[in-house]
Amino acid sequence: MADTENEQSVDSTQQVASKNSTTKSKNPKRVAAGKAVAEKMKQAREEQKKALTEAQIIIANNQLKQPVVAPPVVEQPVSKNTRNVLTTPQ
Repeated sequence: MADTENEQSVDSTQQVASKNSTTKSKNPKRVAAGKAVAEKMKQAREEQKKALTEAQIIIANNQLKQPVVAPPVVEQPVSKNTRNVLTTPQ
């Protein structure tokens, strides 16, 4: 009788599962809608990538067409005060 009590205590801690297996069915309309949205997003990403590469090509071509202009050289004015401002005391 002690054996059956030990077995019952072990059984009570285990998870109880139904003997009738139920399969979870998905809503086919919802699945189809999700696939349609995913396909639209995929096409939008591909179009955006194509537009980006075309824009990069156009920008690169415009930069090649523009002449390279050197920035104007700014000459430093020579100060007339040439004495050493930092002197040491004697």
